[in-house]
Amino acid sequence: MRSDLADLLASKGQYSHMLRSYPDVFGYFDRLTGRQRTVALAMLSYYLSHDRSRQVHKLLKHAIRYAAERQLTLAGYQQWVVKGDHGERHVAIWPDSCYCDMFRGEPPFTDEDKGDCSHVMAAHILAALWVSPDDI
Repeated sequence: MRSDLADLLASKGQYSHMLRSYPDVFGYFDRLTGRQRTVALAMLSYYLSHDRSRQVHKLLKHAIRYAAERQLTLAGYQQWVVKGDHGERHVAIWPDSCYCDMFRGEPPFTDEDKGDCSHVMAAHILAALWVSPDDI
């Protein structure tokens, strides 16, 4: 599965440099369960195919690490508290919700970034629940 992560990024030339930018991602990725890795790869594939560079960055730099290090605690039905790099965020994964600037699309983020923050990504990975918007 580790090679799947590298192959997926390499398949999109403009993203291949990210492997050098986040060398620790492989170690974190290896600590996920098989189902969690499948979810992380599906998310990465979706973001790459839709040219969502900020989400690719957030997934590789933060979300996979948060999930691998179990920086989330269950707070209720499909609700988590994520201990991120900038404090704790309460998130729900159905429907997706978070109160960080990125999720709300507030500066420095844009409406294009809205809704896909690393906190929600990490909860989806840890819970091994995610469905591509293309499949809905």
